Amino acid sequence: MKAFGLFVFLFFCNISVAQVEGYEKSKIIESIPVKESAGETFQMYLPDSYDPNTLSAIVFIFDPGGNGTNGLKPFITSAERFNYVLVCSNNSRNGPYQQNFDITNRLFSHAFANFNIDEKQIYTAGFSGGSRLACTVAVLTGAIQGVIGCGAGFTFETDKKPSPLSTFSYVGLVGDEDMNYQEMFNVKDWLEKFNVENELFTFEDGHRWPPEEQIERAFKWFELQAYKRNLRDPDPRLIERFYQEDLAIADSLVQVQPFRAVMEYERLMKNYPTHKHIDLVSKKIMTLRNSKAYKNEAKIREEIDSEEYKISERFLNRFRQESSSGESRDNFTWWRKELKKLNDDILKKDNYFTNKMGKRLHSRIRAVAYETSMFQRNGDKLDTVIYCDRLLVQLNPTQPYWLYRLAESYAMNNDAKNTRVNLQMAVDKGFDNIDQIKNNPVFMKLKGNKKLKDFLDGLN
Repeated sequence: MKAFGLFVFLFFCNISVAQVEGYEKSKIIESIPVKESAGETFQMYLPDSYDPNTLSAIVFIFDPGGNGTNGLKPFITSAERFNYVLVCSNNSRNGPYQQNFDITNRLFSHAFANFNIDEKQIYTAGFSGGSRLACTVAVLTGAIQGVIGCGAGFTFETDKKPSPLSTFSYVGLVGDEDMNYQEMFNVKDWLEKFNVENELFTFEDGHRWPPEEQIERAFKWFELQAYKRNLRDPDPRLIERFYQEDLAIADSLVQVQPFRAVMEYERLMKNYPTHKHIDLVSKKIMTLRNSKAYKNEAKIREEIDSEEYKISERFLNRFRQESSSGESRDNFTWWRKELKKLNDDILKKDNYFTNKMGKRLHSRIRAVAYETSMFQRNGDKLDTVIYCDRLLVQLNPTQPYWLYRLAESYAMNNDAKNTRVNLQMAVDKGFDNIDQIKNNPVFMKLKGNKKLKDFLDGLN
């Protein structure tokens, strides 16, 4: 891993920039080849104010599925407003870190060899697994000014987490229905422990790239950090606009979510400590903290956090035990019972906070099962893959895709009977991509089984 940071340092110092001109501005430029790579490409966006003769700030974005367009789109408004070049790999995706480090090295090398980048204004951003990669790159290189982590925090390897030596700023963004919602608060606590400048923004949504207005909040905070670090010249009018925008957000929450309103007011206190009206914000915080509504919401949130942790651990412990053996001890009866309870006692309750918790819990176990299945598909534990995919069918009973996926797993295990049975159920429930079924090589290899062959031949 040290070689990764050394490589970045070397090309900052030694590569002379050969400017590449002719790229259209204010437009996503697709599939730009990465030099000295085996077919790797990236998407890029140059803001209208981009000048190839002037040093530019840049954001390297990591999408978990390697989709450069998906990664760029939420950032375009901010790129235009704050003048950032955007780059997103089409090859880096959820997977082995060393493979992603190699891809990132080549991408960095290409960008710095061809564009006039300010080495003091290099940022990384990512969603889900891409978020973990974005932070890991910042930790290992020591060359990143700021990280935008969306929907996930750090890698689980301690040597790749932020430490007292970390000098970058970090912005977390997470939806309140995201399975990693609680994790992002733990991320904030970790960063506070090591005095890493950080901010956390929450919004109403699930596990997906944040909407552009939330990304813009992150960039506004980075702009304030750039003023503090003398990276950009302060703009008093822009600071005042930021203050008024953030104040409006806080004020809008007072009647509906006083707890979040206090969080927003405290953010104002931290980010605009010398503003002429900051004393009024302090008084608003005191008033809200003493209100019955705030105290009730704070109590509910504390109870929800505790209950969510207990249920999550119960689900995960059961999953760990059964997935390691590759079978459900009771043919998923326990899971059906618990999922019904989750649906009836939590998701159907007319309570905002309880409902959000239920969605996070459902999303968390679904993500764990899916990620385990994906990882083990590349190994030799097909019994674990089948267990995970059977659980995903229980978690998504109305969605035919999961039956199709389970059929794939049975086919990988050369089980023609269960392949056919689950394909039939997938079709019966509405899976209508017949060409995908007929052209899937994992099914074709089992056409020696007459019943499966007759079933596949009969699809139209």
